[in-house]
Amino acid sequence: MNQRTRCLLSVIIVSLVIILPSRTFAFTRLFYATNASTSIQSFITHADKVDIIAPQSYSFDINGTVRGEVPKQILDTARGKGVKVMPLITNGTFNAQIATRIMRNQRVQNYLILQLIVIAKREGFAGWQLDMENMNASHRERYSLFVEKAARAINAQGLQLSVAVVSQVSTIPADHPPHSWEDWAGVYDYARIGKAANFISVMAYDNGTAAGPTAPLPWVKQVLAHAKTLVPAEKISLGIPDYHWEWTVNRSFKISSGGYRYVSNLLAKQENPRGYNEKLGSQWVRFKTKRGDEHIVWYEDARSMGEKIKLAKDNNLAGFSVWVIGLEDPALWDTL
Repeated sequence: MNQRTRCLLSVIIVSLVIILPSRTFAFTRLFYATNASTSIQSFITHADKVDIIAPQSYSFDINGTVRGEVPKQILDTARGKGVKVMPLITNGTFNAQIATRIMRNQRVQNYLILQLIVIAKREGFAGWQLDMENMNASHRERYSLFVEKAARAINAQGLQLSVAVVSQVSTIPADHPPHSWEDWAGVYDYARIGKAANFISVMAYDNGTAAGPTAPLPWVKQVLAHAKTLVPAEKISLGIPDYHWEWTVNRSFKISSGGYRYVSNLLAKQENPRGYNEKLGSQWVRFKTKRGDEHIVWYEDARSMGEKIKLAKDNNLAGFSVWVIGLEDPALWDTL
């Protein structure tokens, strides 16, 4: 090969590196579901824009016994539309005692993992999302070991294991709200869990630092930046909420949480002030109760959720995980 040919090949290779897209995997749209009729109906209507449906339909008890089932309408729709089903499996209703028993008992762990494999094979699931919450940080090592064991066994059967992890902004306990690290977030070793699982869904919502949106954009970016230091971007699914938080204006008491239907009723009343906070990346609407108290609702709509989805795409993440289908602004579907 002469010098001129080698130079030409070098130019071609460099050109291919520049023009070929760096992303070689699909951007995955995961939506959580519940057994509520609104959740089921929204999935039936919009299944063509969902890649993975993750129903919160299964849990295990203190003995590791798995109970639950995915609603038939969700299963039938998913099978008909080619949507992957990856149910959540939870420690009861996020029961701390159940989590502790699982972490400390290898026999119970093995029994639980075996059931997950059997059920997934029988029902045709793509796999599971492990969503264990309300665990003390003292279980950090045990939980990582459990995830690693479960992932090996489940992957060996051709199934996937993803893991939902609570939001963190760093590994420094003092950077989180009081007691949050010890009682909630600290148990998740992002690096080890991210390495073991097929992907993790980082729950970038329920910001506990101030009265306001459940997922203010600057805070979401902080959560994501931390996750990316520990887990490859292509294994991170950005958790996005589609529900609102309602606060009293004067004393900042949290009043309620819910879906877009409630917000749309407030927006229908023209006298209610409303707007979009550019800094926080969130919509808001104010109103007065019958008693004359002023409330503010910070809510997610197609615009605010779109900014978070763009953030996931700009960072070359695996995709996003929305909690929960059925509460969303209907206009969201026109953007997907």
